[in-house]
Amino acid sequence: GVGAALQHLQHRPSRAAGVEVQADPAPCPAAADFARDFAEGLRRRMADRPPQDMARVRLHLNARRTGRAVLEVLESGADAAYLPRISYVSALEEEAARAGLPGWAGGGLRRRFALTALTEAFLRAEPGFGARSDAPALAASLQTLLDELQGAGLSADRLRTLDLGEHAAHWEKASRFLAIVADHWPEHLAQEEHRALDPEARRLAAAQAQAEAWAAAPPADPVIAAGSTGSTPATALLLEAIARLPGGAVVLPGWDPRLPRDVWEALISGAAPEHPHARLAELVHGLGAGPRDPRPWLEGAEAGADAPRPRFLCEALRPAPVTDAWVLRRATLAKQAGPAAARCALIEAPTPREEAAAVAAVLAAEALDGSGRAALVTPDRALARRVTAELARWDLTPDDSAGRPLGLTPPGVLLGLLAARIGRPMTAAALAALLRHPLAGGGGETRAAHARQARALERRALRGGPAEIDWARLRAGLARQAARLPEGFFEWFQRVEAALAPLARPAETAAEAAERHLAASVALSGGADGPEGATLWRDEDGEAARRFAEAFAEAAASAPLGGGAYAALWSALIGRENAPEAARAADPRIRILGTLEARAESADLVVLAGLSEGVWPPAPEPDPWLSRNMRRDLGLAPAEARIGLSAHDFLQAACARRVVFARALRDEGGPTTLSRWLARLKTLLEGVAERPETSEWAAMRRRGEAWLRAAQTLDQGRPQTRAERPSPRPPVEARPRKLPATAVEELIRDPYAVYARRVLRLRRLDPLGRPPDARDRGILLHRIMERFAEATRDWPAERATAAALRDALMAQAEAALAEDAPWAAERRLWLRRLERASAWFAPEEAGRRARGQMPLRVEAEGARDLALPAGPMSLTARADRIDRRADGTLAVYDYKTGAPPSAAEVAAFAKQLHVAAAIAEGGGFADVSAAPAAHLEYIGLTGSGPGGKAQALDLGKMPVGETWEGLGRLLGAYDQASTPYAARLRPKRVRDGGDYDHLSRFGEWSDGREDGG
Repeated sequence: GVGAALQHLQHRPSRAAGVEVQADPAPCPAAADFARDFAEGLRRRMADRPPQDMARVRLHLNARRTGRAVLEVLESGADAAYLPRISYVSALEEEAARAGLPGWAGGGLRRRFALTALTEAFLRAEPGFGARSDAPALAASLQTLLDELQGAGLSADRLRTLDLGEHAAHWEKASRFLAIVADHWPEHLAQEEHRALDPEARRLAAAQAQAEAWAAAPPADPVIAAGSTGSTPATALLLEAIARLPGGAVVLPGWDPRLPRDVWEALISGAAPEHPHARLAELVHGLGAGPRDPRPWLEGAEAGADAPRPRFLCEALRPAPVTDAWVLRRATLAKQAGPAAARCALIEAPTPREEAAAVAAVLAAEALDGSGRAALVTPDRALARRVTAELARWDLTPDDSAGRPLGLTPPGVLLGLLAARIGRPMTAAALAALLRHPLAGGGGETRAAHARQARALERRALRGGPAEIDWARLRAGLARQAARLPEGFFEWFQRVEAALAPLARPAETAAEAAERHLAASVALSGGADGPEGATLWRDEDGEAARRFAEAFAEAAASAPLGGGAYAALWSALIGRENAPEAARAADPRIRILGTLEARAESADLVVLAGLSEGVWPPAPEPDPWLSRNMRRDLGLAPAEARIGLSAHDFLQAACARRVVFARALRDEGGPTTLSRWLARLKTLLEGVAERPETSEWAAMRRRGEAWLRAAQTLDQGRPQTRAERPSPRPPVEARPRKLPATAVEELIRDPYAVYARRVLRLRRLDPLGRPPDARDRGILLHRIMERFAEATRDWPAERATAAALRDALMAQAEAALAEDAPWAAERRLWLRRLERASAWFAPEEAGRRARGQMPLRVEAEGARDLALPAGPMSLTARADRIDRRADGTLAVYDYKTGAPPSAAEVAAFAKQLHVAAAIAEGGGFADVSAAPAAHLEYIGLTGSGPGGKAQALDLGKMPVGETWEGLGRLLGAYDQASTPYAARLRPKRVRDGGDYDHLSRFGEWSDGREDGG
């Protein structure tokens, strides 16, 4: 029959006890083009058969990308050909469906919700174990454990057999939690509506059912498994069953047919699970074969296994117990080092961004010069997205089959923002982000009108307002500004409030939260057009988001889960979903591959990026429930087994014709560590060289540095000389003719800020939802002191005792804070600070009034002109308080929430009190007749230490008249067209920063000195 065409698959008794196989596995070497060699080997075996027999061949491949690559090779023949049938070992669910095995009706989402509900119930029963908000994260760890147990063919009942006597108390506590998996989860599955198998158990059952079916009735047609390492018991069982078939074959990816005996012994003993051939060796041994038994799938492929780089890399990755062979084979390895590293380069970039730029430069150079195809292989999806962005520089779009995380697509972002507000108050920043989102407000003209109204809301209410939204307070504040708002604003605002305000109410159940979430999403997306105009579900991204959201809502309805876990579950589960890339033409010359896909893909140039510990290989995930010994007792694979699988993928990709290794020396967390595989390669290359600087490792680095410099040059552009300090000289007629007293210090310290504010008329926008700060405290303090002065102005001296004044001050403070401070926590804090400040202030105030000094004006506004060369200039001031003393002179006060300025600061910079005094002496304040200002004082109500501090100015050293004349000279100088408004002329501290530093491009001319440069 057709099986006879596979002539090398002769029946051979097994050499492993209890296992009977039909043939040894057939390898494709690491250096081979797997898809091409596999397809070519299949062609040769079917060459003498009728063409239609190819259609009867059944292939079980490791991934869909492998299938596409194999079909491309088979279709590339000169004549039309039949194609084999293809299925995938990673999709055993198809076999499960054919076998009638029950699955989860709602998929993985429903299962995750059920586990979370059980976890939340456990936390309610044992509140000391953790907070209920921890339920989603704890359920995720349970799901991982459950999958691992079932994937290994173990029942959760095995957890009860663990002997905890030798383990720490932590594990005894954990065992109570694991009862969810051992006891409650089976009970849950036994319920009629949940009769289903968990995914890993279902895959294992499907493989077992297929193996039994083949054993009962072996297929007459060839069945071939290719590309899989049998990394899970389910796939290993399937491969074993295929190997038993008369026409079965197992084609191993990247097997080393020259594997040394000592390495083989270490691998089959389990002593080196992190080795690239560890899983393959276990599979080969399980099939009853030895290290040299597997024969190449494609005749003549042995030469690829003996190529310098595969041989050298296999030596470099030897298990640690047998690396002594390096010393014995030093002379041979020294000869292999040059050819092995000849077409390799190593990029060690300072940062991830520079790594992506250098990798993109390598890929673009390969694609644009027409020499061949290039591929990036990395497990780091963030790096892959950076490289894609960098390739846009050359208008190149790589073929990236992984797509994008659904949560990062426009619909995913909008849904995520809304999910985060379920049961939580809306914030100004979140509201602005929602309203700015391109899918909010409908489409077309409706969207344009929405954008206009959203800008008005942000400018008039959200910027500088409280961080949390109080819808009633916000509505009232907007009503006071109705004349300044666009037409139709309040109808639009009513729709926004109706859509978003319900989100803040706590949801009793996850189902309620999901209903509210989707309703808000559609309402916000539709805008004035209603649900029919919703733009959220349009395009491919929208369809993917809709399917996920509806499945999520269905899963939420199936589990008795509280609404508090909704946002955390949404974030965790949408992060596991991918959306297809937007429809656009990908360049076939550049591909971005995951490590699994790289087994079957070939390219002229392969870039292996992200080669730092914790990225590639990934750091073993800590197991919160099982110690290493407990895992061993249960029969679970050690954590290092995943590293071995990653090592196999690395070895496959690193054997390409030309290779570039890339990594970043630092990431967001600090310095990175060289990947263990590169560290091994470095050790061996430097060890066989006479000196490290003459080694092939050093040569690889030099070649990589050339690429790094080339990428850095792209961003450097033309050499730039250091910029000069900005010193604009606007014409005199454009310069301000009116200046507040508070701007005098600014003019002395940073004239450029006065230029930007008073000449260019630029104002800094307040941040969204600005948290209360010193400015708010200052405004409230001045309001409190104003109310206090007005309330006690007419008190006779005998009434104005310290106790009475303190009571009056605190009464006004409580009223003002209740009216004007929308921040509950800050209200309480500031009230306590004022209580301490009042204990210091009241006796001082009583003393002032006893001396015949009473408040004459508070928050008084005044002005006085200065005669300057280009005409008069008006200086304005707001005096916090002006008192008339018993002798008829005036006392001017300024309140501070912090420490008052020092005498030195007043002498050089802080002229506000002197300006107010000069205006008072000139009769510039209404209802304050001109009189000498005999007393100037700062009153600092700090609320710390004694509660406050007073700073009276020495008018003997700093007379008001002399200060006024000095200001005339200063302002007169700025009335000259030749006087510049220099940036940061005398800053208090360079690190403080100013409102206009970005406008003056401070970083381009400053060298960091305290004077700003």
